[in-house]
Amino acid sequence: LAQAVLYPVDAMRTLAQTRDGRTLADLGTKTLTKGCLTTSSFALFQGAVQFGIFGACRGRVGPIVASALGAAGSCLVSVPQEVIKQRLVTGVYSSFRSAVKTIYQQEGITGFYSSWKPTMTRNVPFVIITFTTQDFFKRKRLQSKATIQSDEKLELSFTENIAFGVLSALVAGIVTNPEDV
Repeated sequence: LAQAVLYPVDAMRTLAQTRDGRTLADLGTKTLTKGCLTTSSFALFQGAVQFGIFGACRGRVGPIVASALGAAGSCLVSVPQEVIKQRLVTGVYSSFRSAVKTIYQQEGITGFYSSWKPTMTRNVPFVIITFTTQDFFKRKRLQSKATIQSDEKLELSFTENIAFGVLSALVAGIVTNPEDV
């Protein structure tokens, strides 16, 4: 849901980063939502892979390495999504179907991974910072609750989890922002 809601903002960022001089006025406002639903659906798989790997590895290798592995694994899904989205937004292709078909025919499967290195450079540090910051906030809050409550099972509330997730992503975004520009 967040991916779809923020898609127009990300499309504007993509347009701002293009070097061919085309603007939103040149491409039209429909550019802001072109491919939104189809490319945003990748986010479900991306999240499943990322959190699945993180959860499976965290106990064995610790949160930093598990975060890096989760980010790298999720790039298997997110990089093709990003390649397709960027080419749709910049007007290279007129539809999701056309993008997928043409990329595959002209570049093969590797065409979908043409932005692997820059995406990894951006995503791995972002995910490491997000997950380790959230772990830190969670640990501190649970320690605080333990001094107040004597319950055997201490957990964060839904609101606390959301707040710590948003705050952690904000911290990661601020720290890694220069990489994403």
